[in-house]
Amino acid sequence: MERTAVKTTQKTYDGIAAEYSGSVDETIAGWVGEFEKKLLAMFVGMLPGETVLDLGCGNGKDAGFLGSKNLKVTGADFSRGMLNVARERNAGIPFVQADMRKLGFGAGKFSGVWANGCVYHVPKADFPQVLLEIRRVLKKNGIFSFNFKIGEGEGLEEKPRSFGGGERYYAYYGIEEMMVLLEKAELEFVVMVGYPKKIFGETIFHFWAQKT
Repeated sequence: MERTAVKTTQKTYDGIAAEYSGSVDETIAGWVGEFEKKLLAMFVGMLPGETVLDLGCGNGKDAGFLGSKNLKVTGADFSRGMLNVARERNAGIPFVQADMRKLGFGAGKFSGVWANGCVYHVPKADFPQVLLEIRRVLKKNGIFSFNFKIGEGEGLEEKPRSFGGGERYYAYYGIEEMMVLLEKAELEFVVMVGYPKKIFGETIFHFWAQKT
C-alpha cells in the first residue's frame, strides 16, 4: 500500500506539474516567499562548504535562489514532470530524478541538503531510511534543512489543501517525534523556526540538523 501511495503521488505530480508550479508561484509571491528566503539565507549561512542538494526541488525555485549565491547546486525530484519545469526555469543547474529513500549520490558529496515541502510525501515507515540516506550523502558537519507539517496520521489525500489535481500522500509529525527521529539517525538538531502563519490552514515548522 505504501509503495503504491508513493507511485500515485509521483504520477499526480507528473500530471499537474505546470499547473502546480503556477500555484506555487502565487503562494510565494507574498509573505511566504519572503519568509522562505530568510530560511534559505539561514541555511546558506550554516553551510561548511559550497555543494548543495535541493531535494524534492519541485519547479526549481529554491535551486535557483541557491545557485544565485554561487553555490554548486544539484536539484533532485521523484517527479519527471516537475523536473522538466525546473530545467526550463534554471539553465545551468543539473536536475536529476531521485528517490529520497535511496539517493543515487556518493557518500559525503554535499555540504548541505535542502528539502522544502517534500519529506511529508514519504510514508513514516520509510522516513528513517530517508534520514540515513541524507546523513550518508552529507559531508562532515553538513547541514540538513527541511520543513514538515504538524499533525498526526498519514495517507493518500484525494483533495490536498495546497492544490488539487489528484491524490497525494502526506505524513504528519509532532515536534518531539521529529527530534527523536533525527537523534536515531545521528543528525544533531540545531534549531527550528515555525512559519508565522498557517498556510492553507496547516502549521509548518522548519528544522536544521547537522551531521557531526
